[in-house]
Amino acid sequence: VSTLMYSGHSIVTMTTSMMSPVPPKISNETTQLNPPGREIHLRQLILWRHAEAEDGHVGMDDLQRQLTKIGRKQAEKMATWLHRRMPAATVIYASPARRTCQTADALELPYSVANAIAPDATPQALLQTALDCAADEVLLVGHQPTLGRLAAMLLSGTDQDWSVKKGAIWWFTLSNWHPDGTSATVRLKACLTAEMA
Repeated sequence: VSTLMYSGHSIVTMTTSMMSPVPPKISNETTQLNPPGREIHLRQLILWRHAEAEDGHVGMDDLQRQLTKIGRKQAEKMATWLHRRMPAATVIYASPARRTCQTADALELPYSVANAIAPDATPQALLQTALDCAADEVLLVGHQPTLGRLAAMLLSGTDQDWSVKKGAIWWFTLSNWHPDGTSATVRLKACLTAEMA
């Protein structure tokens, strides 16, 4: 494993080969993520956890929880960082939860709401959403523990509960896709918390 770390602009960026000589499997399901004959375009995948949100209470719809004042500031800081680096053609999806939509709103860019990345989504559903849009660059604004589980699958090939802090971004590059979408060469390009932006 070779790791190069660069510290600058108050961020840490990593380009790393965090995989075995055989690219890791990124799906534990037997079904193909990509239909036969369809080219896989996905080359960059950004996972963005929603910023800090208000606590829920008995009788409250979890999807209606809003960002706190701190959460709005976190979202604005991360949006500024993304604006400077994210490709203009990036396709953006947000979970239907209000807190994720408010996080995505900070970008002031068009985005789609996708039920497939709601709080109870699976890591496979998130990846499938990114693959289905046939874009080279995709940003998913979602939730824990699903984002952390997808990050673990991408980097280790196993479904584990990895921590992704509120407002944090994990940015991956993907290449050498297997035609059925079950494996790829994955590198972690950047990992950033709201405190670091």
